[in-house]
Amino acid sequence: MDPALLSLVVFALLFIFLTLGMPLGFAMLVPAFLGLLTLLDLRAALALLGNTTYETGKTYDLSVLPMFLIMGQIASSAGLSEKMFRCANAWLCHRRGGLAQSTVVGSAIFSAICGSNIATAVTMCKVSLPQMRAAKYDLGFATGAIAGGGTLGILIPPSTLAVLYGILTDTSIIDVLMAGTIPGIILTLLFMAAIAIVTRLHPEVAPIGPAADWGERRAATLAAMPSFALIVVIIGGLYFGIFSPTEGASVGACGALILAIANRSYTWTILMDDLVETAKLTAIIFTILIGAFLFNNFLIIAGIPTLVAGWFAALPFGKLGVLVLIIAIYILLGAVMDELAMVLLTLPIFFPILMKLGYDPVWFGIILTVLVEMGMICPPVGILVFVIKGMAPDVPIERIYAGIFPYLYSCAILIVLLIIWPDIALWLPSTMR
Repeated sequence: MDPALLSLVVFALLFIFLTLGMPLGFAMLVPAFLGLLTLLDLRAALALLGNTTYETGKTYDLSVLPMFLIMGQIASSAGLSEKMFRCANAWLCHRRGGLAQSTVVGSAIFSAICGSNIATAVTMCKVSLPQMRAAKYDLGFATGAIAGGGTLGILIPPSTLAVLYGILTDTSIIDVLMAGTIPGIILTLLFMAAIAIVTRLHPEVAPIGPAADWGERRAATLAAMPSFALIVVIIGGLYFGIFSPTEGASVGACGALILAIANRSYTWTILMDDLVETAKLTAIIFTILIGAFLFNNFLIIAGIPTLVAGWFAALPFGKLGVLVLIIAIYILLGAVMDELAMVLLTLPIFFPILMKLGYDPVWFGIILTVLVEMGMICPPVGILVFVIKGMAPDVPIERIYAGIFPYLYSCAILIVLLIIWPDIALWLPSTMR
C-alpha cells in the first residue's frame, strides 16, 4: 500500500478509536502498530514496539513528570491554593470583578507550584466559585474566569507540557520552562484587563465587594509567604542553574510536603492518596507517550514529515504566512481534538518545517503552549469547560462557554505580541547563558 494512503487509513483509525472512547495512548499505539505491520513485518513491528516502550521508560528527563505531579497533588491537598487566593483577594476584593481577578492571580501563583492546568482549574473552582456565588456574581462570568485562569497551569513554570515539548523536540527543557515566565505574567495581566473591561461594560455581572483592611491584607500575605518562598526556590534554582529540572521538581515536591505537614491538617492517609493518584497519572502519561512515540516512528518510516514539508515549501505564503497557517491549523485542531494528542501527533510534522524556516524552537514552544491553552477552553470541546461543568452541574455549559471568550481573545493577543516581539519569550532564557 502507498505510504501516504496508509497514513490516511491510520489517522482514520486513530479518530475512530478516540470517538469510541479508547484511551488516548492505546488509540495511538494500535493504529501505529498496524501501520508498521503493513510497512514492515511482524518481527520488525514488535521489535520497534518493545524498543519504544523500553526507551520511554528509561528516559531520565521524563522522571521530572512524576515529581511535578506529586508536587501539584500535595499542594492541592494541603490547601495552598486557598491561601494564594485569599492573599490575592485581600488586595483585589474592593475592585469590581475583584473575586474573578483574584481567581486569575491565584491560578497564576498556584501554577508556579502545580504545573497542571486541570489541577489548577479544579482547585481554584473549589476555592473561588463558592465565594463568587455568595457575592452574586454571574455564574457564566465566574466559571469563565476559573477556566481562563486554569489555562495558566501549563504556561507558567513548572509546566508538564514544557517538559514534554523539550523531550519531543530535543530542546533545552530549562530554556522552555523559563521562557514561559514573562508570557505567563503578561497573559495574567491580559486576563485581568479583560475582566476589568467586561465588568465596566456589564457591571451587573460582578458586584463590588467590601475592601479588606490592612490587618487582613497583612495576615493573608503572611499566610501565603511560605508558598511564595517555594516558588522562588524552584524558579530561582532553575534560572541560576543550581539544579536541573528533575532536581528542581524533586526539591519542589519535598518543599510542598514540608508546607503540607506544617498545615497539620495533612495526614498520612492524604499523602498515600496523593501518591496513588500520582502513580495513576504517571502511568497514563507514559502510556500516552509510548503510543505517541510509536505513532511518530510510523510517520517517519512512512515519510509523512518529508511529504508535508514539501507541500508547505510549495506554498506561496512566505515564512510568516506558513507560521500563520500552522497556527490556524492548531486553533482548528484544538477546538475539536484532545490537546495532548494534538501536540504529540503534529509536532513531528510541523516542528521540522518551522525550524527549516529559521524559527527559534524555544519561542515556538511558547507559541504552541498558548495555542494549547486556547484549545482547552475553546468550543465545542474545551476540556477545562467540561471539568468545571462537572464541578458546577447547575451552570449551563453554554453559559460557561459564553464566559471564556475574553480569555480566548487575550491568548490571541499574546500570540500576536510573541510574533511581533519574540524576545518576550526568549529574553529570560538568554540571560541564563
